[in-house]
Amino acid sequence: MADMIIIRSPQEIAAEINAIRRRAARQLLEDSVEVGRLRVEAKGTVQHGEWGDWLESNFQYSSTEANNLMRLFEAYGTKEQLTLFEENRMDLFGRMNKSQAIALLGLPE
Repeated sequence: MADMIIIRSPQEIAAEINAIRRRAARQLLEDSVEVGRLRVEAKGTVQHGEWGDWLESNFQYSSTEANNLMRLFEAYGTKEQLTLFEENRMDLFGRMNKSQAIALLGLPE
């Protein structure tokens, strides 16, 4: 039997694209929180006063970027805070990038 070509509507294609975008946004935020967790862990193992040198020799991140990722972990990575990124909330937060998530840290609870 010959392969059938299925033609999808523009709406079906758009829905798939948006699902991928939401999944990628969620993954980026979750990965940013995880990187923050690892940096908090690493900072606890580095000698006092050597954090900046350690960052510089191991990563292409500034200390500001490292601190922001650590703040993301502290805000969203403990308790059940990561539920913020569950599918039912991604319509609200799915367009948010890492910088916007960091900006939210300045808002009162």
